Amino acid sequence: MDIPCKECDSSFNRNCDISRHVKKHNLEFISYIKKYYKLSSDVKFRKCSFCDNIALPKFKINHIDFTYEIFYNNGYSCNTIECKKKISLDILGIEYDTKKFEKIGSRSDYLAKLYDISIEDSKKMKYDINKVNFFDNSLNSFIELYGETEGKNRHDNRIIGISKNSARNNFPCTLENFILKYGKEKGTYVYNKRCERISYSSSVDFYIEKYGIEEGKLRYKNKMRQTKVSKKSKIIGDILSRLDIKYLSEENVGSKLVDFFIEESKIAIEYFGDYWHCNPKKYDSSYYNSRIKMFAKEVWEKDKKRLDLIFESVNSIIIIWESTNIDDSLLEKTLNNIKDKKTIIYL
Repeated sequence: MDIPCKECDSSFNRNCDISRHVKKHNLEFISYIKKYYKLSSDVKFRKCSFCDNIALPKFKINHIDFTYEIFYNNGYSCNTIECKKKISLDILGIEYDTKKFEKIGSRSDYLAKLYDISIEDSKKMKYDINKVNFFDNSLNSFIELYGETEGKNRHDNRIIGISKNSARNNFPCTLENFILKYGKEKGTYVYNKRCERISYSSSVDFYIEKYGIEEGKLRYKNKMRQTKVSKKSKIIGDILSRLDIKYLSEENVGSKLVDFFIEESKIAIEYFGDYWHCNPKKYDSSYYNSRIKMFAKEVWEKDKKRLDLIFESVNSIIIIWESTNIDDSLLEKTLNNIKDKKTIIYL
């Protein structure tokens, strides 16, 4: 169903989408819900057990009659980085550290305060899984969270999705396969939505929303450092190494970072994602990339300006599209063909 935004004319398919959207109206999701929806449960909002913030509940929202229920199955915590720092000092007696803090759930004094129960009950909780309601992706968990009808539907869709998209069923998540599965219009829409979800989960906004500003930025920075090395090196770096070609990765050339730079022949190699760079073989110039808020034509113009700056400092540039089946022979042949030439080539 479409979930309308009460602040504007936008509509969305999922709670997580609208929760991100309302931040554009300078509203946290919890404030937005309290402003436009009516609380229909007996459970009321409570303060965090460790600070003066409101504890973050789980929501069950009815977007038809604009009512909601809240649950505190995971205890009374605001889950902010500031609060975690305070808890770490008060209970662990040390400065906040992500890895060390993850083990705090094994302490009875922490659980007692988190759930507002006695130390004796918190000790029992550690050994009785029924004392805490875990979401384990079972049918019962879906029904408990979403109600019987919607819960069963979501659970069935999840099972179908896992089955259809399993690697065992040979369904690589490419635009071509989505079009084959759903038809051109729906397939393109579903594929682009999937790309948007994946790209958001890899964005700094996602990490800040999940971990708070300070920790979120740190985690994002560490992730990007690891991602750049693993993805780019795995696809192209290994081939260059097998060809015994010396290269620099993430090198500053012409005031711009390039993915790979072969210093001896002054050749730059760039890896372009089909979605992020709007591969012309897949998208026409009028396509609007909602994640980066640009039309394909604008993306191409932006990429051209960047490549022109790099081109001033190199002999040639090779752009390898994500959908290109790059291998040793293709890259070696391309490098030989452009040796001592001044050109930009797309693969």
